[in-house]
Amino acid sequence: RGSIYCFDDVAATATSAGSQVGPANTPRGSDTSHRDAAEEILRRAKVTEGYCVDLGCGDGGLALELARRTSLRIYALDQDPANVTRLRRRLSREGLYGNRVTVHLLEKNNTHYADYCADLVVSSRSLTEAIGAELLAEAARIQRPCGGVICPDPIDPPDPSDLISSTTAPRNLSSSCSSKVLPSASLNKE
Repeated sequence: RGSIYCFDDVAATATSAGSQVGPANTPRGSDTSHRDAAEEILRRAKVTEGYCVDLGCGDGGLALELARRTSLRIYALDQDPANVTRLRRRLSREGLYGNRVTVHLLEKNNTHYADYCADLVVSSRSLTEAIGAELLAEAARIQRPCGGVICPDPIDPPDPSDLISSTTAPRNLSSSCSSKVLPSASLNKE
């Protein structure tokens, strides 16, 4: 990377890839509901490093807010090819696409990712609608044992005992190892 310097007698604001114009606490393009959801998820999950998967990312607002607040490598997935294309463009403009956030097409609620790969599993879709049992099962499959966290549907949270039993440590890991499913009824979807 290099720098480009421009000199002019007219006052102007310089920007570079990944930088934003405006107050530091007001990111460009930030959506209040996604910002609030990201803050609540991070407060409760306490996961700020590793891999995050956003199942049903929609416009990518939650993935973008998580990227701005953490060191997570985020994989955002959506079933709508138009959403995937728009989000890739948006993240490219923000300087995050490929560096911190990757966007894939979600096919039939199957990520095609390896088992136990995600430290944090979220869903932007869950801010406006129930995400369904198939997507929750996929979240449980990719959730990392020994500390992985799923932040499920805030509208109709599943019975945590159902998912916790399916996300316990694989046979070759210690039985004292566990993962968490956070009830997210307190997430405000306004």
